[in-house]
Amino acid sequence: MIFNSLIFIAFITCFFAGWPLVKNRTVPRYLYVLSASLFFYGWWNWYYLFVLLISGMIDFAAALVIDRCKTKWHKKLWLTISMVTNLGMLGTFKYSAFIVENLNALLHAIGFTGANLSVSLPEFFLVLPVGISFYTFQSMSYTIDVYRGQCKPTTNLLHFFTYLTLFPQLVAGPIERATNLLPQVAQTPKPTTEEERWQAFCLIAWGYFKKMVVADNLALFVDEAFAATQATPSCLWWWTMMIGFAFQIYCDFSGYTDIARGLARWMGLHLMKNFRFPYFSTDIREFWTRWHISLSSWFRDYVYIPLGGNRKGTMRTYLHLWITLGLSGLWHGSQWTFVAWGLVHAFFSSIERCFHFCTHLKQKGGFGRSVAWVLTSIQIIIAWVFFRAENFSQACTILQKMFSFSEPFPLCEMMRFGFIDLAIFFTAKRVYFTLVVCGGLWFLEACYLWMQQKQFHPIERFHLSPRVQAIFMGIFLFVVIFFRGPGKTFIYFQF
Repeated sequence: MIFNSLIFIAFITCFFAGWPLVKNRTVPRYLYVLSASLFFYGWWNWYYLFVLLISGMIDFAAALVIDRCKTKWHKKLWLTISMVTNLGMLGTFKYSAFIVENLNALLHAIGFTGANLSVSLPEFFLVLPVGISFYTFQSMSYTIDVYRGQCKPTTNLLHFFTYLTLFPQLVAGPIERATNLLPQVAQTPKPTTEEERWQAFCLIAWGYFKKMVVADNLALFVDEAFAATQATPSCLWWWTMMIGFAFQIYCDFSGYTDIARGLARWMGLHLMKNFRFPYFSTDIREFWTRWHISLSSWFRDYVYIPLGGNRKGTMRTYLHLWITLGLSGLWHGSQWTFVAWGLVHAFFSSIERCFHFCTHLKQKGGFGRSVAWVLTSIQIIIAWVFFRAENFSQACTILQKMFSFSEPFPLCEMMRFGFIDLAIFFTAKRVYFTLVVCGGLWFLEACYLWMQQKQFHPIERFHLSPRVQAIFMGIFLFVVIFFRGPGKTFIYFQF
């Protein structure tokens, strides 16, 4: 069940119709939310409910035992059992075919031509359970935090599974920590005011706008471009396509997060903010504090810092950085292109740490910050090529075209192959509207970020009447309904 489907609209309508009857009663509230969440997740394939429940049961039991153990050795043993089980299930479903394929290729490469490890895996293990990477990491963080003494385990099984399976963020995050969400789930939700419900509704509508109007319309020409790599030798063409993909994946993923946060807020819960204007970053390190914050902070707290962070010398710091970002890329999928995406970010981040050129630029004022932003944006877009490409061959072909300045008159080539082809393509796809919307979205976020930095909040001093707000929201919903792109699943559902 995906957010941008009629069945989900019917599901959420029924859920909130019954919510006032149970929200003030602890056990009925747990049972109601848990049942709805399991129904929501089982809509795809009810078999994979067992994977979710087994993972949760192991972590629930392990956390209780860890809390009662007297020796650190026993605590570490049960933490290891929890992590091995979780990573084992994640590896089985997500990486088993990938591991077998690469082992087989390695054996053939070193001369074992008779060896063949391409075993036929059961079909059950070849279909990736939706959101397994998200709920596995959320469940693992619970036991790790209990082991570290940062969180007290709950003894209520319903309480724990309500936290783990909360349907707004179950399949695509944010990856919530137990220290934030578990206490909220335990408490009786505070009555939401009319203003809070209106803000939640606006957040949900904004999420649908970013997903259905921006991301799904951008997918029309981005997907076609990647389906025909040899369509044009134009440098301008591929830079345009990659900028389009950058907007597509941002609006797709952050749109999901906005919808999830809005639904949770309507329930009286507050999920963490997962994006903070990532494309306004002025260096790669800043980008990772603004993009998919729940995942980047997870890898920082549970991988980078335990490895030693920046406390063991310069070379070890770079090694820890490369390991962390490489694993972050692998988390996204069982393809080497995802690993390459993470390692490209590690490479650019290492160069920045070594030469501090973005830091020096930012110290020169507004113009220097603008140059640092342009350089960072170029690096981010280059990395997105590996993320979106189907394989290394396609990624290298696209990068070669993006930097094909070998012609005697490259500007003439741009005019010849770039502007003409783009004009014909955009006219055929009727995506001028989408480009205008992207520009407007960029402008709005730039204004909002500027107001935050200047601590200038005119909205707090200027309140529109409810009638005017309703008119604006009606126009907004009209655009969502009649200018939406073809319905597509959310990109991060595959992770």
